[in-house]
Amino acid sequence: VQGFEVENGQVRAVVTNRGRVACGSVLIAAGGMNYDVAMMAGVELPIRCYPLQAMVTQPLKPWLHTLVSSVSLHTYLVQSSRGEIVIGGGSDPYQLYSTRSTLDMKEHLAEGAVHLFPFLQG
Repeated sequence: VQGFEVENGQVRAVVTNRGRVACGSVLIAAGGMNYDVAMMAGVELPIRCYPLQAMVTQPLKPWLHTLVSSVSLHTYLVQSSRGEIVIGGGSDPYQLYSTRSTLDMKEHLAEGAVHLFPFLQG
């Protein structure tokens, strides 16, 4: 989608790299890009995309039988059925549309996990 043709507050066509497509209504299903796509039509949605990140360890023998969460560390840990420790936490402080993780967040999550369970270090 490159844009929209709007007339009297109504989208009349969607403009794509393959041409114009006339329409009576539009449904936006662009995931984290919904806000940006809606803005192309002059509509400001009350949503923003702030990604959550998580990572997993190598499988370990079962030891964590509940989800452990620390509000102060913005970190949670839970063990998967395959033995990996899933480590997740708060969202990035800025909008990000990439599906790749950031080094800053990986370091933050690792520090929180080691603070809660020091034996995970190394």
